[in-house]
Amino acid sequence: MTIMPTITVCLTVHTETRMPTVRSLLAPLIGSALLASSAQGQSIATQYETGTAYTTTSLTGFSTSGAAMAGMLVTARFASGDVFQGTWGNLGTQVYGGASFSAYGVSGLWGSLAFPTAGDSNDNFWFLRLASGDYGALLELTLNGAPGRTLFDCRFTTSGCDNFAGTLVNGTPGSSGAIAAQVAKTNQFVAQIGSHNLFDASDVLGVYSNSVSLTGNPPVGDLFEQFSLRFDGGMTIDQGLFLFAVDTDNAAVGAVIVPTTPVPEPSSLVLLVGAFGGLALAACRRRVA
Repeated sequence: MTIMPTITVCLTVHTETRMPTVRSLLAPLIGSALLASSAQGQSIATQYETGTAYTTTSLTGFSTSGAAMAGMLVTARFASGDVFQGTWGNLGTQVYGGASFSAYGVSGLWGSLAFPTAGDSNDNFWFLRLASGDYGALLELTLNGAPGRTLFDCRFTTSGCDNFAGTLVNGTPGSSGAIAAQVAKTNQFVAQIGSHNLFDASDVLGVYSNSVSLTGNPPVGDLFEQFSLRFDGGMTIDQGLFLFAVDTDNAAVGAVIVPTTPVPEPSSLVLLVGAFGGLALAACRRRVA
């Protein structure tokens, strides 16, 4: 993928604040509108890429709130060539139509991505909203969880990740059976939050990449460091609020999520290049002699 000249907007991460359960706070406003059960969502096509292998020491479990993902990196790529990046942090109160709730996420000139502060990613939707049409259609939204100790959990079955069939099984120790990546059904909950998901769900692809393992063990195949939504033809500002669901886990407090093979530091690269150069020069001298 060619990266064109970019405009970068970074969101300052504020102090993490724990709130009362979002489900109880939202009940008078949107009832079960945030819940992403299979009865209320529509599974989207998914693919899985090993990518860069990551590792961590242990997981806290499979319940992850918006606040627990603080530090995650979010990248939005537009048809104009503009690429916006933001760091997941405290957004305060977010308003969608007649509903409002405390949220964490990212926000910038391009728009915003929000998730309930204390909501569980296993049964709540993520809220994606474009704020400007100046950059053309949104082509891809990418979430990198490593900076926020966050991992993306696929719907894992006896035959591996499968959104549509197979018997659910637990994968990596400390993780549990995940929901399928999905979007809210078209025009669902319109009375509460307004028109949304006017973009055809059949034109959305969820991509899990960068497999993650626990230290000392090969990756099971259910956890990934990165999740992307790719919009075929692009999502435009007039297509409304976009609600989707993807399950997340957290690495243990104090743990880090790092590549299994660290990238050499610049000084190491210089030494490595110099060593290869010396070997090549010696070989040339031997041929001349």
